[in-house]
Amino acid sequence: MFLPRHFAKLTPEETEILLRAFSLQIDSAGIHEEKCLICHERAQEVARLRLILDGDTLKGRYSGNDIAQFLSFHGRLGDEEAGTVTTMLRWQFDPDTPASF
Repeated sequence: MFLPRHFAKLTPEETEILLRAFSLQIDSAGIHEEKCLICHERAQEVARLRLILDGDTLKGRYSGNDIAQFLSFHGRLGDEEAGTVTTMLRWQFDPDTPASF
């Protein structure tokens, strides 16, 4: 594997975080670019500016809406896409949380 031998001398923990990040980007298959960027900024900015983590629930910072529920009818997302976007946004708060699809 390339990352453990990378010039940056990543720790095993840093390598695992990067692998999860890469996996999440690949698994999202460009959903954010295809369906979200037309109206919204990068996922990191959406999370930072518009969302909060309330326990384990991702919510709208001002509306208090459960984002997983909200995404089920927002932005022409299918159920699987809504789950992927929810995971992607949730991951912005805690990259140590395994991305599960």
